[in-house]
Amino acid sequence: MAGGALIVYQWALARPLWLDEEMIALNLRERGLLGLVGRLSPEMVAPYGWLVVERLALVAFGTGEQVLRFFPMLFGLATIAAALWIGGRWLNAAGASILVLLCSFGQWITYFEVELKHYSADACLALLLPALAAGAIELGADTDVEPGSDTGPTRFGPPYAYRYPYLYWWIVAAVGQLFANGALFVTPACAVVIVTIAMRRGGPRAALRAAVPGIVWLAAFAVSYMVTLRHAQGSEFLQGYWAFALPPESAGTFGTVRWIGERLLPFAEKPGGAGFGVLFWIASIGGFAVASGSQRLLALTCATVPLSAFVLAAVRVVPFFERLALWVVPALYVGIALLGDRSVAALRSARVIRLKPDRTDAASGFGTPIQIVALLIVVAVCGDITYHGLDDLRVRPKNANHQLDDRAAVRWLAAQQRPGDVWMTTRLALPALWWYHDSGADTILEAKYAPPGPDCRPGELRGTVKGFRRVIVYFGFRFDDVPRGFDDLLLERLGDIGSLVGYRPFAQMSRAVIVDLTEPSRHDRNAPVRPDATGEDLRIKPDGCIAVQPARR
Repeated sequence: MAGGALIVYQWALARPLWLDEEMIALNLRERGLLGLVGRLSPEMVAPYGWLVVERLALVAFGTGEQVLRFFPMLFGLATIAAALWIGGRWLNAAGASILVLLCSFGQWITYFEVELKHYSADACLALLLPALAAGAIELGADTDVEPGSDTGPTRFGPPYAYRYPYLYWWIVAAVGQLFANGALFVTPACAVVIVTIAMRRGGPRAALRAAVPGIVWLAAFAVSYMVTLRHAQGSEFLQGYWAFALPPESAGTFGTVRWIGERLLPFAEKPGGAGFGVLFWIASIGGFAVASGSQRLLALTCATVPLSAFVLAAVRVVPFFERLALWVVPALYVGIALLGDRSVAALRSARVIRLKPDRTDAASGFGTPIQIVALLIVVAVCGDITYHGLDDLRVRPKNANHQLDDRAAVRWLAAQQRPGDVWMTTRLALPALWWYHDSGADTILEAKYAPPGPDCRPGELRGTVKGFRRVIVYFGFRFDDVPRGFDDLLLERLGDIGSLVGYRPFAQMSRAVIVDLTEPSRHDRNAPVRPDATGEDLRIKPDGCIAVQPARR
């Protein structure tokens, strides 16, 4: 309840959208359902089913932040619900509480649950599908049980799942991949586990019975590939942009393994949310290793999730980096919960902890000192992840996003607009203007830095704004496309041809400026200076010129 309330609270704050969200939102606003098929602009990718739901919500209820983030929030709540269900089915009270705690307060899990991105769906379904696979394998041993019978497992799935357990799982996996890439990524490895265990139990016929329903998934995959995935795979921009998050093509097997190993500790911090990276991996892997009884199937299917991520990164298909790997995190939380579960159960069995006996299988028999150490590791990791999650929520500004407040800044500038004005901003801040002040009649100029050389034309800025009365400048997201000090370089050049008559900062990094070209230049060198993301002074201006061109949608 606390975890769910926390998600709803963050959603209700309705923080302004930031660059990535604005680019997705523009596609949702300006394209119909058929227009969302294929490559989005600018080079955005999202599962088609997820886009359809978001488009329908936008058409029905408007373009507010709460409307756009409602569907991601539901997946955040569903993640906690899935953790609770997994805990009730396979874990004792301690293990279940650990899993729900981590899924409720993990820093990056909770962060992306209220963003206009599909990452919350990725995390939710990448947690649910392996657990459903474990349940389907359990039911697969009783495929002759008649619907409604009192024998066999009675806490998993609807009645028809007893007769067709594998079909039930394949259908969920097929539908899930339309809404989340995480569902797509975890399915193949889980399917291998299902078919392999069916083969061991009943031979080729049982394996075939487990594999044939996968035709449903393959049909859904073919649709998903044609609609979305092939465009992402064929995008030279995306391939180049994420190349740093993939092992080098020439790395070889040993080099690839080393590359993945070097990223385990950074992964534990982000998106894992853990400061104690080594303990995070020890607890996760240890939990998968010591699982016993019915928990072994859950441990096996969940362990395939990080293994899938390693394989997909090794073959250069899916980047192993921060938010793109968020779908791996909940399964690793299951490993931590399993270690806590087994440690508490073992200590109870050894009468070190005197509580009501739990209903799980007997402890696995490793010595009491090791059990105590394992429990201390779990407590340290849980406390560490919870602290980082709550601390991030405490310091996270309510009216800013990525140090910017595009909503308030652009709307303030729009309120100051007069006939004869021209808008100006940088390339990565354009989506903020298009989203929060969409007017086709307005002229928007894109300003960029031109280093000394043939592209540096000192008179270009003056010539481009000639004929306008004022320049409305918005310094929004500009951390990747302009050099440090660009703000004051642009203001200095504008100050040479006009007078700064309006200035207002928003959040930490947003700056709204109005320059009147009809007033004589005052060569204003006292414009307020804002620090950049590194805390350094933006008054350090680079050499070079300001290049200007009409902004293109």
